Amino acid sequence: MYLPSAMIDRTTFFQGDIVKNFPFLVVDQEGNQLSVKKDIMLLSQTCDIQQRSQIIIAPIDPLEWVESNETKRQTIRARRTNYWFYLPQMDTVIQDSVVDLQMISYIPKQLVSPHLSSKVLSLSDWGRHHLAWALSTYFGRPILNK
Repeated sequence: MYLPSAMIDRTTFFQGDIVKNFPFLVVDQEGNQLSVKKDIMLLSQTCDIQQRSQIIIAPIDPLEWVESNETKRQTIRARRTNYWFYLPQMDTVIQDSVVDLQMISYIPKQLVSPHLSSKVLSLSDWGRHHLAWALSTYFGRPILNK
């Protein structure tokens, strides 16, 4: 799912990179804007990250925060949801988590660029393939009979 730590390119961003403690804007139910520190995943294609002025990101939350029911957690781990992309635990870097595709944001690349040193994980080719499938399912018509 992830590249080994020694293979992570720490000089540029790629699709599927995970950045720790990024300032993420959240609007609460009363309409108040709150800036919170969240882990995020870069969802833009790598070439778009390098060529465009906007980057697509989504927040990451621990699976235990998202779902308390173990049966539903298994559904998420099996990638049978259309709005969460499951990230398995990786040593002490990340616990079982989900990328919340319902909270996708477009932000200026200049806001992300200073956080290159906070990049902690990169998806492998296999991981990016599964991310692309999850994005196509989220934005396309879901398959109801999996």
